[in-house]
Amino acid sequence: MIDQFNTAARNAVLLFSWAPPMLVSAGVLALAVLVALGLHRLVFRGMTRIVRDQDLFWRSIVARTRGPTRLAIIMFCLSIAAGIAPLTRVETGMVRHFLLICFIFLVGWVARTAIHIWSTLYLRRFKLDAEDNLLARKHTTQLSILKRVATLLVLVVTFAAALMTFDGVRQYGVSLLASAGAAGIVVGFALQPLLRNLVAGIQ
Repeated sequence: MIDQFNTAARNAVLLFSWAPPMLVSAGVLALAVLVALGLHRLVFRGMTRIVRDQDLFWRSIVARTRGPTRLAIIMFCLSIAAGIAPLTRVETGMVRHFLLICFIFLVGWVARTAIHIWSTLYLRRFKLDAEDNLLARKHTTQLSILKRVATLLVLVVTFAAALMTFDGVRQYGVSLLASAGAAGIVVGFALQPLLRNLVAGIQ
């Protein structure tokens, strides 16, 4: 079915073979963006209905990631359009590589947003303006440390994944990713008491 769609789309593009290839390519990519925007409206509406009866975390995730999901769908449609547009193989590869890097950083953005939402909702359990706020200050400090560590790991993994898309520096990305994994294990062991306290607070 996908092959049939690609064939039909390429045949439609051939109808404009009289026009400059770059102009036709720009038109195909612009049409892909319009299709992506319409598709995003449907997807976002469906996701909103799915999480409507879920807890606040999932409803907040859907609401706060409306922009990133729109960009993700646009990237997906542009990647398909790049294979349909009258671009050379090198140009198509460059476009798709750029979109892949953007998608990797987009995933990192969503991960940071999820960490922020979770930490914010978790701290709502405690009141810093209470007279006896020792427990609240303790959890705030602990969560602040954990949030910084998690955010740093997300940034390192995202950057490493982006490096791995380049053949010339792929080994550096692999090394950075392995270092982040090892550091995450070490930090996880070091923060075991903190994590136990947070889990106990959730329960």
